[in-house]
Amino acid sequence: DWKRLTALTAFLFIAACAETRYVKFADADKAANSPYRIVNVDISNELSGSYPDCVAVMPVVGKYRGSKGSRLVELSLTRHLHQKITRVVGPMERDFVVRRMAADLINPNDIQDVLKALRCEAFLAVEVLEPESTSMIVWSQIQLGLDVKMVRWRDGMSLWRAQHIGQRSGGGIPLSIFGIVTETYKSANFAS
Repeated sequence: DWKRLTALTAFLFIAACAETRYVKFADADKAANSPYRIVNVDISNELSGSYPDCVAVMPVVGKYRGSKGSRLVELSLTRHLHQKITRVVGPMERDFVVRRMAADLINPNDIQDVLKALRCEAFLAVEVLEPESTSMIVWSQIQLGLDVKMVRWRDGMSLWRAQHIGQRSGGGIPLSIFGIVTETYKSANFAS
């Protein structure tokens, strides 16, 4: 039925062009079925009163700690924060100081010692949420999420927290035999 296909295509086009909405964590359930891209955010009143001059990006925590992808996440967050914060300590400078001090960033006392040595009053804790990939013959989708928290180390105050799960896909609906070949190639290329 062409009417349904046209309506579905229009809906998918509109959904793909949806804007990002920032929602408080407390209201996340209400926004779960929204057509917009949702970023859950909490901002402490403390952040506006004492914005940190220096933030150190800590290693990704959880089961993805130390993976190649986690290093890319740390570098991306470092690059992003450079636009907003006076001094950002990325993974290379952080790891140099950690090796020099023989510190272990799993130990909270070592974290404080490293942050003191770096002269940073806050750190960015990063967790990669469970990545998911779906692959069909003519369509593939990858989903990846981050939970990022800026913490003032001297009192453990969470100054800012954001969580977002992003999705990207490749391939599509084949409308002919040639389309099956084309969409299968696009899907396989995207998934790889």
